[in-house]
Amino acid sequence: MNIPRKILKQVLTVLSRWAIAKHDMELIVVTGFYGTEIVREGIYELLSETYTVRRNTTQIVWDMSIPLAVLGYPDKKRNLFQWIGLIIRATAYLAIGGKNPHKLILNANCTFEETAHFWAAFLRPDYLIVLNYDKDSKIVDALVGRLKPEKSILIYDKDNVDFEKLNKAKYKDTFVYGKNKVALVYNVQLREITYKEEVLKIPDAVPKVTIPHIAAIFAVVIKQGIQFSEAGFGALKFDMGALLVKRIKANFEKAGTN
Repeated sequence: MNIPRKILKQVLTVLSRWAIAKHDMELIVVTGFYGTEIVREGIYELLSETYTVRRNTTQIVWDMSIPLAVLGYPDKKRNLFQWIGLIIRATAYLAIGGKNPHKLILNANCTFEETAHFWAAFLRPDYLIVLNYDKDSKIVDALVGRLKPEKSILIYDKDNVDFEKLNKAKYKDTFVYGKNKVALVYNVQLREITYKEEVLKIPDAVPKVTIPHIAAIFAVVIKQGIQFSEAGFGALKFDMGALLVKRIKANFEKAGTN
């Protein structure tokens, strides 16, 4: 790593911590190696009807994406002078600007240990959602160690996550979903999600592969105090199929420019 980039990361870490503390941000971080954008958008759609919410709106493609999302600046590359200008503006805003309490939803995906530790230096999730886990989930490992024992809530898919690793973390509460005998149950074949005694039928237009992701969305909004039936009604308005098509199209366009 060259020295200027190392200094930039240190400065952005300080500014991000400052912003999170000043604006009393509630951090909702979605992790895993697939499906995180879908879950991020679904949580945003449901919570934004009740709360003041922000989220990253671009794909996470490099290490600066997350601090820029926290600070509220466009995710793009900048030259030295542009970075200096951003740092000056961000510092001035944090020093003299008013407070803006809100929830921030981030999908954080990376397989690089250095990037994971960089993000974890300023991210202490209030909610950590783990959709799936494999040996390269460096960001999951890093963020689990950053959970707040007195406040953080861990949400994960029991069928796709290494529970033993998560069980070593210290956090206030856990909310589990899965295919059977867990707090929130989904059944891909029957296209339904069950919570306590309530059952939500998933329309045929919704791809089966996204049903576990819908369960993750419900888990978050239930822990946020929204009723299951109300969340179900809102989720049915969320066009997950359109989001998948948009993502696939964007990936094709990106590949065409390479």
